[in-house]
Amino acid sequence: DRHTEAVKAIIEKYDLEDPFTEKEGVFTDPELQELFDTLVQQGSQSLTAALRVGATIEDLDIFDLRNKALPATDNEDVRTVYQNLLKGSRNHMRAFMAQLEAAGETYEAQYITPELMESILSSPKERGRYDADGAPVIVPGNRSERGAGRGLRRCRGRRTGKCPFVSPDDTPAETPQPKTLRAQRSQRRRGGRRR
Repeated sequence: DRHTEAVKAIIEKYDLEDPFTEKEGVFTDPELQELFDTLVQQGSQSLTAALRVGATIEDLDIFDLRNKALPATDNEDVRTVYQNLLKGSRNHMRAFMAQLEAAGETYEAQYITPELMESILSSPKERGRYDADGAPVIVPGNRSERGAGRGLRRCRGRRTGKCPFVSPDDTPAETPQPKTLRAQRSQRRRGGRRR
Protein backbone atom coordinates (compact mmCIF):
# COMPACT_ATOMS: atom_id res chain seq x y z
CA ASP A 1 0.00 0.00 0.00
CA ARG A 2 1.06 3.62 -0.56
CA HIS A 3 1.62 4.44 3.10
CA THR A 4 3.81 1.40 3.70
CA GLU A 5 5.82 2.07 0.53
CA ALA A 6 6.41 5.70 1.57
CA VAL A 7 7.73 4.65 4.97
CA LYS A 8 9.84 1.89 3.40
CA ALA A 9 11.39 4.41 1.00
CA ILE A 10 12.45 6.63 3.93
CA ILE A 11 13.87 3.64 5.81
CA GLU A 12 15.91 2.63 2.76
CA LYS A 13 17.01 6.17 1.83
CA TYR A 14 18.36 6.90 5.30
CA ASP A 15 19.53 3.33 6.02
CA LEU A 16 17.35 3.02 9.12
CA GLU A 17 16.56 -0.17 10.99
CA ASP A 18 13.33 -1.64 9.62
CA PRO A 19 11.09 -3.05 12.37
CA PHE A 20 8.95 -4.90 9.79
CA THR A 21 8.38 -8.61 10.31
CA GLU A 22 7.20 -11.03 7.64
CA LYS A 23 4.51 -12.46 9.87
CA GLU A 24 1.22 -10.52 9.76
CA GLY A 25 0.10 -9.20 13.14
CA VAL A 26 3.53 -9.60 14.75
CA PHE A 27 5.41 -6.51 15.93
CA THR A 28 8.91 -6.08 17.32
CA ASP A 29 7.70 -3.43 19.78
CA PRO A 30 6.03 -5.19 22.76
CA GLU A 31 3.82 -2.18 23.54
CA LEU A 32 2.58 -2.07 19.94
CA GLN A 33 2.02 -5.83 20.01
CA GLU A 34 -0.10 -5.55 23.15
CA LEU A 35 -2.17 -2.72 21.62
CA PHE A 36 -2.65 -4.71 18.42
CA ASP A 37 -3.79 -7.83 20.31
CA THR A 38 -6.22 -5.81 22.44
CA LEU A 39 -7.72 -3.98 19.46
CA VAL A 40 -8.10 -7.17 17.41
CA GLN A 41 -9.92 -8.80 20.30
CA GLN A 42 -12.20 -5.76 20.74
CA GLY A 43 -12.85 -5.41 17.01
CA SER A 44 -13.74 -9.08 16.61
CA GLN A 45 -16.93 -8.64 18.67
CA SER A 46 -19.07 -7.02 15.94
CA LEU A 47 -19.02 -4.78 12.89
CA THR A 48 -19.62 -1.65 14.97
CA ALA A 49 -16.88 -2.72 17.38
CA ALA A 50 -14.53 -3.09 14.42
CA LEU A 51 -15.50 0.40 13.20
CA ARG A 52 -14.83 1.81 16.67
CA VAL A 53 -11.41 0.11 16.69
CA GLY A 54 -10.69 1.64 13.28
CA ALA A 55 -11.62 5.08 14.62
CA THR A 56 -9.46 4.46 17.71
CA ILE A 57 -6.46 3.58 15.55
CA GLU A 58 -6.86 6.74 13.46
CA ASP A 59 -7.42 8.81 16.62
CA LEU A 60 -4.14 7.51 18.06
CA ASP A 61 -2.29 7.87 14.74
CA ILE A 62 -3.37 11.51 14.40
CA PHE A 63 -2.34 12.21 17.99
CA ASP A 64 1.06 10.53 17.60
CA LEU A 65 1.84 12.15 14.26
CA ARG A 66 0.86 15.65 15.43
CA ASN A 67 2.29 15.51 18.93
CA LYS A 68 5.25 13.14 18.73
CA ALA A 69 6.49 12.35 15.21
CA LEU A 70 6.28 15.75 13.48
CA PRO A 71 7.78 17.78 16.35
CA ALA A 72 10.63 15.26 16.65
CA THR A 73 12.10 15.81 13.16
CA ASP A 74 13.11 18.60 10.84
CA ASN A 75 14.02 16.24 7.97
CA GLU A 76 11.92 17.38 5.01
CA ASP A 77 11.52 13.89 3.51
CA VAL A 78 10.36 12.41 6.80
CA ARG A 79 8.04 15.34 7.52
CA THR A 80 6.50 14.99 4.05
CA VAL A 81 5.75 11.32 4.67
CA TYR A 82 4.33 12.15 8.12
CA GLN A 83 2.12 14.92 6.69
CA ASN A 84 0.73 12.54 4.07
CA LEU A 85 0.14 9.83 6.68
CA LEU A 86 -1.65 12.44 8.78
CA LYS A 87 -3.83 13.39 5.82
CA GLY A 88 -4.64 9.72 5.26
CA SER A 89 -5.55 9.24 8.92
CA ARG A 90 -7.89 12.24 8.82
CA ASN A 91 -9.58 10.78 5.73
CA HIS A 92 -9.83 7.35 7.36
CA MET A 93 -11.32 8.94 10.50
CA ARG A 94 -13.99 10.62 8.36
CA ALA A 95 -14.80 7.27 6.73
CA PHE A 96 -15.03 5.35 10.02
CA MET A 97 -17.17 8.06 11.60
CA ALA A 98 -19.52 8.12 8.60
CA GLN A 99 -19.98 4.35 8.86
CA LEU A 100 -20.57 4.53 12.61
CA GLU A 101 -23.08 7.33 12.16
CA ALA A 102 -24.88 5.34 9.44
CA ALA A 103 -25.14 2.45 11.91
CA GLY A 104 -26.57 4.78 14.57
CA GLU A 105 -23.39 4.55 16.66
CA THR A 106 -20.94 7.13 17.97
CA TYR A 107 -17.26 7.38 18.85
CA GLU A 108 -15.71 9.82 21.30
CA ALA A 109 -12.10 10.82 20.66
CA GLN A 110 -9.75 9.26 23.21
CA TYR A 111 -6.48 10.88 22.14
CA ILE A 112 -7.11 14.02 20.09
CA THR A 113 -9.17 16.92 21.39
CA PRO A 114 -12.90 17.14 20.68
CA GLU A 115 -12.18 20.40 18.83
CA LEU A 116 -9.70 18.72 16.51
CA MET A 117 -12.12 15.85 15.93
CA GLU A 118 -14.88 18.31 15.00
CA SER A 119 -12.53 20.17 12.69
CA ILE A 120 -11.63 16.94 10.89
CA LEU A 121 -15.22 15.76 10.59
CA SER A 122 -16.52 19.12 9.37
CA SER A 123 -13.94 19.40 6.59
CA PRO A 124 -13.99 17.65 3.21
CA LYS A 125 -11.97 14.62 2.18
CA GLU A 126 -8.40 15.64 1.42
CA ARG A 127 -6.87 14.65 -1.90
CA GLY A 128 -3.42 14.78 -3.46
CA ARG A 129 0.01 15.06 -1.89
CA TYR A 130 1.04 17.36 0.92
CA ASP A 131 4.46 18.92 1.52
CA ALA A 132 6.58 18.86 4.68
CA ASP A 133 4.58 21.77 6.11
CA GLY A 134 1.20 20.13 5.44
CA ALA A 135 0.29 22.31 2.45
CA PRO A 136 -1.17 20.70 -0.68
CA VAL A 137 1.34 20.17 -3.50
CA ILE A 138 0.17 21.19 -6.94
CA VAL A 139 1.84 19.37 -9.81
CA PRO A 140 1.59 21.42 -13.02
CA GLY A 141 -0.77 19.84 -15.52
CA ASN A 142 -2.46 17.34 -13.25
CA ARG A 143 -6.07 17.38 -12.08
CA SER A 144 -5.26 18.99 -8.74
CA GLU A 145 -3.86 22.06 -10.53
CA ARG A 146 -6.97 22.37 -12.69
CA GLY A 147 -9.29 21.85 -9.71
CA ALA A 148 -10.52 18.43 -10.89
CA GLY A 149 -13.13 20.20 -13.01
CA ARG A 150 -15.14 21.39 -10.03
CA GLY A 151 -14.52 25.13 -10.30
CA LEU A 152 -14.51 27.49 -7.34
CA ARG A 153 -18.21 27.32 -6.65
CA ARG A 154 -18.29 23.52 -6.55
CA CYS A 155 -15.28 22.91 -4.31
CA ARG A 156 -15.96 20.02 -1.92
CA GLY A 157 -16.96 21.56 1.35
CA ARG A 158 -17.99 24.79 -0.38
CA ARG A 159 -21.62 23.99 0.34
CA THR A 160 -20.74 24.11 4.04
CA GLY A 161 -18.51 27.18 3.73
CA LYS A 162 -15.46 25.10 4.64
CA CYS A 163 -13.60 24.84 1.35
CA PRO A 164 -9.93 24.81 2.42
CA PHE A 165 -8.66 26.54 -0.71
CA VAL A 166 -11.14 29.38 -1.22
CA SER A 167 -12.35 32.06 1.15
CA PRO A 168 -16.09 32.90 1.28
CA ASP A 169 -15.62 35.73 -1.25
CA ASP A 170 -14.02 33.30 -3.80
CA THR A 171 -10.50 34.65 -3.37
CA PRO A 172 -7.71 32.20 -2.58
CA ALA A 173 -7.53 31.43 1.12
CA GLU A 174 -4.51 32.56 3.10
CA THR A 175 -3.77 29.03 4.29
CA PRO A 176 -2.97 26.45 3.23
CA GLN A 177 -1.09 27.80 0.24
CA PRO A 178 -0.30 25.04 -2.25
CA LYS A 179 3.22 24.89 -3.60
CA THR A 180 4.08 23.59 -7.01
CA LEU A 181 6.41 20.63 -7.17
CA ARG A 182 8.81 22.76 -9.24
CA ALA A 183 8.89 25.47 -6.54
CA GLN A 184 9.56 22.87 -3.84
CA ARG A 185 12.46 21.33 -5.78
CA SER A 186 13.89 24.75 -6.50
CA GLN A 187 13.70 25.69 -2.83
CA ARG A 188 15.42 22.42 -1.85
CA ARG A 189 18.25 23.06 -4.35
CA ARG A 190 18.77 26.51 -2.78
CA GLY A 191 18.98 24.85 0.64
CA GLY A 192 15.52 25.95 1.74
CA ARG A 193 16.36 29.66 1.34
CA ARG A 194 14.04 32.07 -0.40
CA ARG A 195 15.55 34.59 -2.81
